[in-house]
Formats: sequence, C-alpha cells, structure tokens
Amino acid sequence: MKSCRANQTLLSAMEQAGIKAPSRCRSGQCGWCHSRLV
Repeated sequence: MKSCRANQTLLSAMEQAGIKAPSRCRSGQCGWCHSRLV
C-alpha cells in the first residue's frame, strides 16, 4: 500500500513508489494513464 499527499496525483505517487505507469499529458486530460484503482 502506498499513501500520498492530498495534492499529489496518483501518477506522481506511483512513480515515487517505482511503479512505471503509462502517461502522456501528465495532467489526466488525455486518458492515457487511465488505471484501475484497487
């Protein structure tokens, strides 16, 4: 389990945890980073 700050994006938290996640725009607008939250 990985926690993150309230103002931190899920993508940023994943990257800090060493998880490679697909991304393009880095703002969530394009949908490329769409991931399932478990």
